[in-house]
Amino acid sequence: MEEVKGSNPLCSTKNLFKKALRSAFCYYWDMDIAGRYRHYKGNEYEVIGEGRHAETEERVVVYKALYEPYRIWIRPFDMFFESVIEDGVEQPRFMKIER
Repeated sequence: MEEVKGSNPLCSTKNLFKKALRSAFCYYWDMDIAGRYRHYKGNEYEVIGEGRHAETEERVVVYKALYEPYRIWIRPFDMFFESVIEDGVEQPRFMKIER
């Protein structure tokens, strides 16, 4: 497997742990999606990065809740960035609030 180029330190192939993470989080590192987001219902999350589903290779967003119990979530990429309609108002499902 070729080394993935980019500014993310997880994309380095210097150790086995980073090699394992590389395939999960660096496949599409060209688009910098990392940062803090607010869900349209109000909770805040930190996007860790982007990956691929192991069986289907579907593009996914990996993110962490910034409230207890601080769970890690995975959502299809297109769904994460789609708009939703709430009370007749169209808005992004997640809005980036911090880099």
